[in-house]
Amino acid sequence: MGGKSLKIAVPIEWPAKLRENDRTASLRFAMPKRAKEKPSEKRRRLFKLYSANAAIFAPEYSQYCPCPICLSGFGERAIEADTLLMDIAHVFPKSCGGNGGPKVLTCKQCNSRIGREYDSEFAYDSKLVAALDGSGNGCVATRIRLPGGTSIGTEFRKQNGGFRFDLIPKQTNPVERDRLIKSLRETGDLSFTMDLRTPDPKRYPVSLLHSAYLAMYRYFGFEYLVTGNSEWIRDILVREDAPDDVPFFTLDVPKGCISVARNDLLYTPFLATSESGLHALAVAFPAANKEMETRIVLLPGFGKEAMHDYEKLRMGWENSQQRIGAIFEFHPLEPRLVDPKCQWFGNNLWRRLVAQSREPSSKARGIRMEPSA
Repeated sequence: MGGKSLKIAVPIEWPAKLRENDRTASLRFAMPKRAKEKPSEKRRRLFKLYSANAAIFAPEYSQYCPCPICLSGFGERAIEADTLLMDIAHVFPKSCGGNGGPKVLTCKQCNSRIGREYDSEFAYDSKLVAALDGSGNGCVATRIRLPGGTSIGTEFRKQNGGFRFDLIPKQTNPVERDRLIKSLRETGDLSFTMDLRTPDPKRYPVSLLHSAYLAMYRYFGFEYLVTGNSEWIRDILVREDAPDDVPFFTLDVPKGCISVARNDLLYTPFLATSESGLHALAVAFPAANKEMETRIVLLPGFGKEAMHDYEKLRMGWENSQQRIGAIFEFHPLEPRLVDPKCQWFGNNLWRRLVAQSREPSSKARGIRMEPSA
């Protein structure tokens, strides 16, 4: 502490009574609770953090904070409650199964649009999976149609080996409800068809890609935007419509295939190394399927060499006859947001990260897993 003493005031609860023959006493320390950070305080803290980081690479951002999606720069006035052009964005939204963990700043327009067009589809997909396999409290709204034209609004979920349907009063005509009850009492049997919307296969992958992109931005800062092979991701995120193909891939990891706690992996970028020696950036998210431990998104690292590795990995993984390395190792990375060590960029940065992962002191934390086919 440089010769300085550190004093901490801690309230102590003494036992109500100590016997004379007691030579020792147990003390209970009531540690002061950390004050919860207000949203306005969190916005200011994130604004200063990302503004200072961006200014290292682009001095014109010294008084501004960039939106990582549209790259628009916003002054500090944009985070005030009466304007709120920039707001807090969850890396992985709660509606998609997140726990309200890591957050970044994005412009409100981008965050709202992606939430409306893409995250909503991912959330619906998660709810549908939960309703069909009976995990959690997931249920999905649907309509059942009976012979004769009767239509009932319901919510359904798997329960006790079957499916449970709960009537939604506001979506059901009372006359048709009474007709359904009468039919069940008379016959004890029911046949019906069900209208069930399936998730848009073009939209919900974009939500997952968006979360992985924000996780990388949170960890690497502005450097990931300018040297991280991320331009193609932003092109997808700013589009008005979802592309037919989203060129990234995920690994759904079955339970028992990783040797550390899942929460130690979530939302934090790692360096992924395939059995064949190819490298990519990786970040783990909660899996919707209860049979899976986690879902890992792989993205290209920095520079041309990293993009070349990633394309070989992706193409090999998509070709089941020529799969490249079924086993991956994951090496922890040092955050570069606050201290970016600016002498390393692009290919040079990627070579350094790969070299560090090969050093004896860099262990894969016991993480070796074989993803499902």
